[in-house]
Amino acid sequence: MDKDLTVIKSQQLPSGLTIAGSGDYDKIWVRDNVYVALALIEAGHISEAATIYSELYKIIGKYDHILDQKEYPQRDSELLHPRFTIHGDNVPGHWGNKEHDSVGVLLYGVGQLYAIDEKQISKPMRLLTQKLINYLETCRYWQDEDNGIWEEDPLLHSSSLAACIRGIDMVSSFCNFNKEGHSLAKINLDKLLPRESSLYAEDMALLSLIWPYGYKRADILANVETRLLRSKGVIRHVGDKYEANGKSEPEWVMGIPWLGIAHHELGNIQKAKEYLSRTEELYTENGLPESYLANNKACEHTPLAWSHAMAIVLRSKLRSLTG
Repeated sequence: MDKDLTVIKSQQLPSGLTIAGSGDYDKIWVRDNVYVALALIEAGHISEAATIYSELYKIIGKYDHILDQKEYPQRDSELLHPRFTIHGDNVPGHWGNKEHDSVGVLLYGVGQLYAIDEKQISKPMRLLTQKLINYLETCRYWQDEDNGIWEEDPLLHSSSLAACIRGIDMVSSFCNFNKEGHSLAKINLDKLLPRESSLYAEDMALLSLIWPYGYKRADILANVETRLLRSKGVIRHVGDKYEANGKSEPEWVMGIPWLGIAHHELGNIQKAKEYLSRTEELYTENGLPESYLANNKACEHTPLAWSHAMAIVLRSKLRSLTG
Protein backbone atom coordinates (compact mmCIF):
# COMPACT_ATOMS: atom_id res chain seq x y z
CA MET A 1 0.00 0.00 0.00
CA ASP A 2 2.89 2.35 0.77
CA LYS A 3 3.98 2.40 -2.87
CA ASP A 4 0.49 3.42 -3.98
CA LEU A 5 0.28 6.15 -1.37
CA THR A 6 3.72 7.38 -2.43
CA VAL A 7 2.61 7.73 -6.04
CA ILE A 8 -0.56 9.58 -5.07
CA LYS A 9 1.40 11.93 -2.82
CA SER A 10 3.77 12.64 -5.72
CA GLN A 11 0.80 13.87 -7.73
CA GLN A 12 -0.64 16.03 -4.98
CA LEU A 13 -0.79 19.79 -5.31
CA PRO A 14 0.01 22.05 -2.35
CA SER A 15 -3.73 22.24 -1.67
CA GLY A 16 -3.93 18.48 -1.10
CA LEU A 17 -5.85 17.85 -4.30
CA THR A 18 -4.44 15.38 -6.81
CA ILE A 19 -3.89 15.75 -10.53
CA ALA A 20 -5.28 12.82 -12.46
CA GLY A 21 -2.02 11.69 -14.03
CA SER A 22 0.83 12.47 -16.35
CA GLY A 23 0.71 14.10 -19.78
CA ASP A 24 -2.41 16.11 -20.47
CA TYR A 25 -4.03 14.73 -17.32
CA ASP A 26 -2.41 17.49 -15.25
CA LYS A 27 -5.81 18.71 -14.11
CA ILE A 28 -8.14 18.37 -11.14
CA TRP A 29 -10.96 15.96 -11.92
CA VAL A 30 -13.67 15.92 -9.24
CA ARG A 31 -14.34 12.22 -9.80
CA ASP A 32 -10.70 11.14 -9.61
CA ASN A 33 -10.14 13.13 -6.43
CA VAL A 34 -13.20 11.59 -4.77
CA TYR A 35 -11.94 8.10 -5.57
CA VAL A 36 -8.58 9.06 -4.06
CA ALA A 37 -10.41 10.33 -0.96
CA LEU A 38 -12.45 7.13 -0.72
CA ALA A 39 -9.18 5.17 -0.89
CA LEU A 40 -7.55 7.33 1.79
CA ILE A 41 -10.48 6.70 4.11
CA GLU A 42 -10.21 2.95 3.50
CA ALA A 43 -6.54 3.25 4.47
CA GLY A 44 -7.33 5.27 7.58
CA HIS A 45 -6.09 8.67 6.35
CA ILE A 46 -9.26 10.54 7.31
CA SER A 47 -7.80 14.06 7.61
CA GLU A 48 -6.22 13.87 4.15
CA ALA A 49 -9.54 12.80 2.66
CA ALA A 50 -11.27 15.66 4.48
CA THR A 51 -8.81 18.09 2.93
CA ILE A 52 -9.69 16.84 -0.55
CA TYR A 53 -13.40 17.45 0.02
CA SER A 54 -12.93 20.89 1.54
CA GLU A 55 -10.63 21.94 -1.32
CA LEU A 56 -13.03 20.62 -3.96
CA TYR A 57 -15.80 22.61 -2.29
CA LYS A 58 -13.65 25.76 -2.40
CA ILE A 59 -13.35 25.38 -6.16
CA ILE A 60 -17.00 24.51 -6.73
CA GLY A 61 -18.02 27.42 -4.49
CA LYS A 62 -16.57 29.79 -7.08
CA TYR A 63 -19.28 28.57 -9.46
CA ASP A 64 -22.23 28.44 -7.10
CA HIS A 65 -24.19 30.74 -9.45
CA ILE A 66 -24.45 27.66 -11.68
CA LEU A 67 -25.85 25.66 -8.78
CA ASP A 68 -28.48 28.36 -8.16
CA GLN A 69 -30.07 28.04 -11.60
CA LYS A 70 -33.79 27.38 -11.68
CA GLU A 71 -34.06 26.33 -15.33
CA TYR A 72 -32.73 23.23 -17.06
CA PRO A 73 -29.21 24.07 -18.39
CA GLN A 74 -29.15 24.54 -22.16
CA ARG A 75 -25.56 25.68 -22.70
CA ASP A 76 -22.14 24.49 -21.63
CA SER A 77 -21.66 27.64 -19.56
CA GLU A 78 -24.67 26.59 -17.45
CA LEU A 79 -23.12 23.25 -16.45
CA LEU A 80 -20.94 22.51 -13.44
CA HIS A 81 -17.66 21.36 -14.94
CA PRO A 82 -16.18 18.01 -13.83
CA ARG A 83 -12.55 19.11 -14.12
CA PHE A 84 -10.53 22.23 -13.38
CA THR A 85 -7.05 23.60 -13.87
CA ILE A 86 -4.52 23.26 -11.07
CA HIS A 87 -5.54 26.81 -10.11
CA GLY A 88 -9.18 25.82 -9.73
CA ASP A 89 -10.52 27.41 -12.90
CA ASN A 90 -12.77 25.91 -15.57
CA VAL A 91 -10.82 24.27 -18.37
CA PRO A 92 -11.66 26.09 -21.63
CA GLY A 93 -12.78 24.25 -24.75
CA HIS A 94 -15.41 21.67 -25.55
CA TRP A 95 -15.78 18.76 -23.14
CA GLY A 96 -18.48 16.39 -21.95
CA ASN A 97 -19.34 18.60 -19.00
CA LYS A 98 -22.71 17.12 -18.06
CA GLU A 99 -21.43 14.45 -15.70
CA HIS A 100 -24.05 13.76 -13.05
CA ASP A 101 -22.03 10.81 -11.72
CA SER A 102 -19.24 13.23 -10.79
CA VAL A 103 -21.62 15.23 -8.60
CA GLY A 104 -23.19 12.05 -7.23
CA VAL A 105 -19.91 10.46 -6.17
CA LEU A 106 -18.87 13.74 -4.52
CA LEU A 107 -22.08 13.74 -2.50
CA TYR A 108 -21.44 10.11 -1.60
CA GLY A 109 -17.93 10.85 -0.37
CA VAL A 110 -19.00 13.89 1.65
CA GLY A 111 -21.80 11.86 3.19
CA GLN A 112 -19.37 9.10 4.11
CA LEU A 113 -17.05 11.61 5.79
CA TYR A 114 -19.99 13.17 7.63
CA ALA A 115 -20.94 9.75 9.00
CA ILE A 116 -17.37 9.24 10.24
CA ASP A 117 -16.96 12.69 11.78
CA GLU A 118 -19.68 15.26 11.17
CA LYS A 119 -17.42 18.06 12.42
CA GLN A 120 -15.39 17.64 9.22
CA ILE A 121 -18.32 19.01 7.20
CA SER A 122 -18.63 22.69 8.04
CA LYS A 123 -21.86 24.68 7.80
CA PRO A 124 -20.77 26.32 4.51
CA MET A 125 -20.01 22.85 3.12
CA ARG A 126 -23.46 21.65 4.16
CA LEU A 127 -25.07 24.59 2.41
CA LEU A 128 -23.08 23.90 -0.75
CA THR A 129 -24.04 20.22 -0.53
CA GLN A 130 -27.68 21.28 -0.63
CA LYS A 131 -26.95 23.40 -3.70
CA LEU A 132 -25.34 20.41 -5.43
CA ILE A 133 -28.52 18.42 -4.88
CA ASN A 134 -30.57 21.35 -6.19
CA TYR A 135 -28.37 21.43 -9.31
CA LEU A 136 -28.90 17.72 -9.98
CA GLU A 137 -32.63 18.18 -9.55
CA THR A 138 -32.67 21.17 -11.90
CA CYS A 139 -30.97 18.88 -14.42
CA ARG A 140 -33.70 16.27 -13.73
CA TYR A 141 -30.99 13.70 -13.05
CA TRP A 142 -33.57 10.92 -12.74
CA GLN A 143 -34.16 10.97 -16.50
CA ASP A 144 -31.40 13.14 -17.94
CA GLU A 145 -28.87 11.85 -20.45
CA ASP A 146 -25.38 12.78 -19.31
CA ASN A 147 -21.81 12.18 -20.51
CA GLY A 148 -21.23 9.68 -17.76
CA ILE A 149 -18.15 8.32 -16.06
CA TRP A 150 -16.21 8.01 -19.35
CA GLU A 151 -17.20 11.48 -20.60
CA GLU A 152 -18.71 10.17 -23.84
CA ASP A 153 -21.88 10.93 -25.80
CA PRO A 154 -25.00 11.67 -23.72
CA LEU A 155 -27.01 8.62 -22.65
CA LEU A 156 -29.01 7.60 -19.62
CA HIS A 157 -26.40 5.71 -17.57
CA SER A 158 -26.99 3.24 -14.76
CA SER A 159 -23.73 4.34 -13.14
CA SER A 160 -24.84 7.99 -13.13
CA LEU A 161 -28.28 7.18 -11.74
CA ALA A 162 -26.73 5.03 -9.00
CA ALA A 163 -24.21 7.74 -8.12
CA CYS A 164 -26.93 10.35 -7.71
CA ILE A 165 -29.26 8.01 -5.79
CA ARG A 166 -26.63 6.84 -3.34
CA GLY A 167 -24.98 10.26 -3.11
CA ILE A 168 -28.25 11.90 -2.12
CA ASP A 169 -28.98 9.03 0.28
CA MET A 170 -25.65 9.62 2.01
CA VAL A 171 -26.29 13.34 2.69
CA SER A 172 -30.02 13.06 3.35
CA SER A 173 -29.49 13.46 7.10
CA PHE A 174 -28.59 17.13 6.63
CA CYS A 175 -30.05 17.98 3.20
CA ASN A 176 -33.47 18.10 1.60
CA PHE A 177 -34.24 16.39 -1.70
CA ASN A 178 -37.07 15.81 -4.14
CA LYS A 179 -38.49 12.47 -3.05
CA GLU A 180 -40.56 12.02 -6.21
CA GLY A 181 -37.50 12.55 -8.41
CA HIS A 182 -35.50 10.20 -6.19
CA SER A 183 -38.13 7.49 -6.62
CA LEU A 184 -38.18 8.01 -10.39
CA ALA A 185 -34.38 7.62 -10.46
CA LYS A 186 -34.69 4.26 -8.68
CA ILE A 187 -37.41 3.14 -11.10
CA ASN A 188 -35.33 4.12 -14.14
CA LEU A 189 -32.26 2.42 -12.70
CA ASP A 190 -34.21 -0.79 -12.18
CA LYS A 191 -35.40 -0.60 -15.79
CA LEU A 192 -31.88 -0.20 -17.13
CA LEU A 193 -30.07 -2.79 -15.04
CA PRO A 194 -28.10 -4.90 -15.56
CA ARG A 195 -27.22 -2.75 -18.60
CA GLU A 196 -25.17 0.42 -18.33
CA SER A 197 -27.12 2.17 -21.09
CA SER A 198 -29.15 1.58 -24.21
CA LEU A 199 -25.84 1.39 -26.09
CA TYR A 200 -23.78 -0.83 -23.79
CA ALA A 201 -24.96 -3.94 -21.99
CA GLU A 202 -21.64 -4.40 -20.19
CA ASP A 203 -19.45 -1.52 -19.06
CA MET A 204 -16.70 -1.26 -16.48
CA ALA A 205 -18.57 1.72 -15.00
CA LEU A 206 -21.14 -0.75 -13.66
CA LEU A 207 -18.59 -1.92 -11.09
CA SER A 208 -19.22 1.37 -9.28
CA LEU A 209 -22.65 0.06 -8.31
CA ILE A 210 -21.02 -2.74 -6.32
CA TRP A 211 -18.35 -0.46 -4.86
CA PRO A 212 -18.61 2.18 -3.65
CA TYR A 213 -22.41 2.31 -3.91
CA GLY A 214 -23.18 -1.01 -2.27
CA TYR A 215 -25.50 -2.72 -4.75
CA LYS A 216 -24.94 -6.45 -4.22
CA ARG A 217 -25.28 -7.42 -7.88
CA ALA A 218 -23.52 -10.68 -8.72
CA ASP A 219 -25.00 -10.50 -12.23
CA ILE A 220 -23.20 -7.22 -12.94
CA LEU A 221 -19.90 -8.64 -11.71
CA ALA A 222 -20.32 -11.79 -13.80
CA ASN A 223 -21.22 -9.82 -16.95
CA VAL A 224 -18.25 -7.45 -16.66
CA GLU A 225 -15.83 -10.24 -15.78
CA THR A 226 -17.02 -12.51 -18.60
CA ARG A 227 -17.18 -9.93 -21.38
CA LEU A 228 -14.69 -7.21 -20.53
CA LEU A 229 -11.78 -8.75 -18.59
CA ARG A 230 -8.50 -8.97 -20.51
CA SER A 231 -4.96 -9.96 -19.55
CA LYS A 232 -3.74 -6.53 -18.44
CA GLY A 233 -6.96 -4.77 -17.55
CA VAL A 234 -10.65 -4.38 -18.18
CA ILE A 235 -11.93 -2.76 -21.35
CA ARG A 236 -14.50 -0.07 -20.66
CA HIS A 237 -16.98 -1.54 -23.11
CA VAL A 238 -16.86 -3.66 -26.25
CA GLY A 239 -15.60 -1.66 -29.20
CA ASP A 240 -13.90 1.04 -27.11
CA LYS A 241 -11.30 2.77 -29.27
CA TYR A 242 -10.16 5.36 -26.75
CA GLU A 243 -6.45 6.07 -27.13
CA ALA A 244 -5.87 2.88 -29.10
CA ASN A 245 -5.60 4.35 -32.60
CA GLY A 246 -8.64 2.33 -33.57
CA LYS A 247 -6.78 -0.99 -33.39
CA SER A 248 -8.18 -2.57 -30.23
CA GLU A 249 -9.78 -1.71 -26.93
CA PRO A 250 -7.34 -0.33 -24.33
CA GLU A 251 -7.18 -2.47 -21.20
CA TRP A 252 -7.84 -0.23 -18.21
CA VAL A 253 -5.66 -1.19 -15.25
CA MET A 254 -7.99 0.14 -12.56
CA GLY A 255 -10.47 -2.54 -13.58
CA ILE A 256 -8.31 -5.33 -12.14
CA PRO A 257 -8.34 -4.14 -8.50
CA TRP A 258 -11.93 -2.95 -9.02
CA LEU A 259 -12.97 -6.51 -9.87
CA GLY A 260 -11.14 -7.63 -6.75
CA ILE A 261 -13.02 -5.08 -4.67
CA ALA A 262 -16.32 -6.21 -6.20
CA HIS A 263 -15.56 -9.83 -5.35
CA HIS A 264 -14.66 -8.80 -1.82
CA GLU A 265 -17.96 -6.95 -1.44
CA LEU A 266 -19.83 -10.06 -2.56
CA GLY A 267 -17.90 -12.28 -0.16
CA ASN A 268 -15.58 -13.93 -2.69
CA ILE A 269 -12.40 -13.35 -0.72
CA GLN A 270 -10.18 -15.82 -2.59
CA LYS A 271 -11.06 -14.17 -5.92
CA ALA A 272 -10.30 -10.78 -4.39
CA LYS A 273 -6.84 -12.05 -3.41
CA GLU A 274 -6.29 -13.35 -6.92
CA TYR A 275 -7.04 -9.94 -8.37
CA LEU A 276 -4.61 -8.32 -5.96
CA SER A 277 -1.94 -10.70 -7.28
CA ARG A 278 -2.87 -9.71 -10.83
CA THR A 279 -2.65 -6.04 -9.87
CA GLU A 280 0.91 -6.55 -8.63
CA GLU A 281 1.91 -7.71 -12.12
CA LEU A 282 0.75 -4.47 -13.77
CA TYR A 283 3.15 -1.97 -12.19
CA THR A 284 5.64 -0.18 -14.40
CA GLU A 285 8.73 1.52 -13.03
CA ASN A 286 6.60 4.69 -12.82
CA GLY A 287 3.56 3.07 -11.22
CA LEU A 288 0.20 1.86 -12.47
CA PRO A 289 -0.93 3.17 -15.84
CA GLU A 290 -4.39 4.16 -16.94
CA SER A 291 -4.32 1.38 -19.52
CA TYR A 292 -2.24 -0.98 -21.60
CA LEU A 293 -2.53 -0.74 -25.37
CA ALA A 294 -2.45 -3.36 -28.14
CA ASN A 295 1.35 -3.65 -28.06
CA ASN A 296 1.29 -4.38 -24.28
CA LYS A 297 2.76 -0.91 -23.76
CA ALA A 298 1.54 1.26 -20.92
CA CYS A 299 -0.22 4.37 -22.18
CA GLU A 300 1.18 7.85 -21.66
CA HIS A 301 -1.01 8.46 -18.61
CA THR A 302 1.32 6.63 -16.25
CA PRO A 303 0.97 6.77 -13.32
CA LEU A 304 -2.77 7.32 -12.92
CA ALA A 305 -3.98 8.34 -9.47
CA TRP A 306 -7.31 6.53 -9.91
CA SER A 307 -5.55 3.22 -10.64
CA HIS A 308 -3.50 3.55 -7.46
CA ALA A 309 -6.59 4.53 -5.48
CA MET A 310 -8.32 1.30 -6.49
CA ALA A 311 -5.23 -0.70 -5.52
CA ILE A 312 -5.25 0.98 -2.09
CA VAL A 313 -8.91 0.09 -1.56
CA LEU A 314 -8.37 -3.57 -2.43
CA ARG A 315 -5.27 -3.82 -0.25
CA SER A 316 -7.07 -2.14 2.65
CA LYS A 317 -10.10 -4.40 2.45
CA LEU A 318 -7.97 -7.55 2.36
CA ARG A 319 -5.69 -6.30 5.10
CA SER A 320 -8.69 -5.69 7.37
CA LEU A 321 -9.48 -9.40 7.17
CA THR A 322 -6.13 -10.29 8.69
CA GLY A 323 -6.05 -7.47 11.22
